[in-house]
Parts: sequence; C-alpha cells; structure tokens
Amino acid sequence: MEELRQSLNDFLNYELLRWSSFVLTPAKIILVLIVGGLTHLMLLLFKGFLNRQVKKRYIDLSVHYAIYQLTRYIAFVVALGVCLELLGFQLNFLIASTAALMVGVGIGLQHLFEDFISGIIILVDRTIKVNDVIKV
Repeated sequence: MEELRQSLNDFLNYELLRWSSFVLTPAKIILVLIVGGLTHLMLLLFKGFLNRQVKKRYIDLSVHYAIYQLTRYIAFVVALGVCLELLGFQLNFLIASTAALMVGVGIGLQHLFEDFISGIIILVDRTIKVNDVIKV
C-alpha cells in the first residue's frame, strides 16, 4: 500500500515542464481541470435557477440573459485567477501589468467598451428584449 502511495505521489509531482520558477506537474493540471469543471457546473446550476425564475414569470427573459452573461464573465475571470494562482503564477505582477494594459485598452477600444456596456444597460432596462428585431 505504501508503495502504491509513493508511486502515485511520484506521478502527481512529476515535472512536465520547468521554466524559471514555474513548474508544471500533473497534480496542477488536475486541479485546474477541477476548477474549470466546478465553474462550469456552477454556471449550469445558476442558469437552471434563472430558467425556473423565467418560467414562474419572476424575471423577464432579457433580464435573465443580462444577469447570466454578467455572472458568466465574473465567474470566468475569478476561475482564471484561481487557475493562474494554482499553477504558480504570481498575480501581483499580473495585476500590475493588466492595469497598465487597461489604460491602453481604455484609450484604444473605448467605443467597443461603450457599446458593450450600453448593450447590457439596454437589456437590463427592458426597452429591448432578447430576440427583438431592430431595423436601422
């Protein structure tokens, strides 16, 4: 039994890739897959909850879509942060470099972000619903 435990431990901690202080092992890959699977499962459960609320007429379909999309974006960002932390990346450096990048994105892609936020506001505002046809 001890031999099996040792060989499993050796397999999980086997270095697949080493780059400076970063070490990739099968254990880290398994943890990242678990985080991804749990994120996907939680989003499925949340979508089912929202679908039940739409069927009971507690919320509108456009509000359902807006809430789900915002929750999905937030969940993916949090899961990505957790996965990067599990892999051994230092998020302090990543946050600092992302802040500098966001200044450039804010200047260069300002209209794209305006349209994105405007679309979410329109969906929450209920002036336009999902599956509406708009002629311009």
